[in-house]
Amino acid sequence: MMNRTEQGVLHQSRVINLLTQILWLITFCLSQAIVADTSHEKTSQPGKHITLVYTAESTLHSQIANQVTASLSQQYSGLEISEIKLPDKNIVSNNKTGLVVAIGTDSIQTANTYFHNSRKLLIASNPAAYTPGEKQDSQSAVLYMTQPYCRQIQFITLINNRWNTVGYLSNRIRPVDNKAILRCAKQYGITTYNVSTSPDERLTSNIKDLLSHSDLLLALPDNTIYNSKSVKNILLTSYRQRKPLIAFSQSFVNAGALASIYSSTGQIADSAIRLVKQHLEQGRGFTKTVNYPENFDISFNSQVFRALDLEIPDADEIKHAIDIKEKEKAGDH
Repeated sequence: MMNRTEQGVLHQSRVINLLTQILWLITFCLSQAIVADTSHEKTSQPGKHITLVYTAESTLHSQIANQVTASLSQQYSGLEISEIKLPDKNIVSNNKTGLVVAIGTDSIQTANTYFHNSRKLLIASNPAAYTPGEKQDSQSAVLYMTQPYCRQIQFITLINNRWNTVGYLSNRIRPVDNKAILRCAKQYGITTYNVSTSPDERLTSNIKDLLSHSDLLLALPDNTIYNSKSVKNILLTSYRQRKPLIAFSQSFVNAGALASIYSSTGQIADSAIRLVKQHLEQGRGFTKTVNYPENFDISFNSQVFRALDLEIPDADEIKHAIDIKEKEKAGDH
C-alpha cells in the first residue's frame, strides 16, 4: 500500500502525461492549420519545366512572357521556368523540357526546330501567320492573339443589323481561311466578298472594288496590308465610299476606323496562363488544339459614327451578347 508521498508522485506523473498529450494535440492541430492556410498559395509541381521562347526586342512578346512567368512562379512551387530570347544563336536542343511556350512566328519556328519532341503552346498573331500542320503533336496547342472569325462577324451584326455583305482583303501569299469565314457568316445570315491582294499591288483599286460589292470593310490582321504606310490611304478610301472599316485594334480606331474588337496584351497573357495551367494540372495536354483569347474589349470612334450617320450602339450590351453566345456554344460541346 502506497504512502501519501508515493500517491502524490503518481498523481503528479499522471497530470504531466495528460498535459503532454494535450500539448502534442494542440501542436499537431496548429501545424495542420498552417499547412491548410498556405496550400492555396502555391501548388507543388516537382520536376516540372517550362521553356519560354520569344523575341526580346518585341514589347508585346516580352510583356506576355513576363506576365506568364510572374503568374506561374507565384502559383506553383518547384516549377522551373527558363527563357530563350531571340535572336539568341546559342540554342541547345532539349527535348526533356515539359512544355515549350513560343510567342511569335520566329519563336514558333525555333520551337519546332529545336524542341520537336516536346509539347508546345504556340502563340501566333493570327491564323494566316501560322496554321497547325497535320504532323503537329496532338498534345500541343496554338493560341491566336486575334479574335475568332465568328466573334468578329457577330460583332458586325450587333453594330448594325442592316449590313448584309462583309468585304475583306486576303493576302495571296498568306491567305485567310475563307471557308472558316464563310461558315461563320452563314450562321448570321451574312454574305462575304473577298478580294485577294499582294504587297506590291496598289490597294486603292482593290478596296474600291471591295467596297462597291459590300457594306463595310473588315480588316483582318496582316502587316503587309495594314501598316503605317497604308492605313491612312485605306481609311480615306473607305470614308470617301461612305463605307465603314471594322478594325482589329484600338489604335486603328483612334486613326479613323469605325470600331474594333480586340484583346489587350494582358488578356492574351491571361489566356496563355490558363492554357499552361490546364497542361500542368490535367497532365494530358490541352482540351482544344486551337484557342483564342477568352476576354476581349470593344472600341468605338464616335466621330466616324456621326460622320456616317450611324447610331452609336451600347458597347456593354454588345459585349454581353457575344459572351452569352459563346457560352451557349461552349455548352453545346
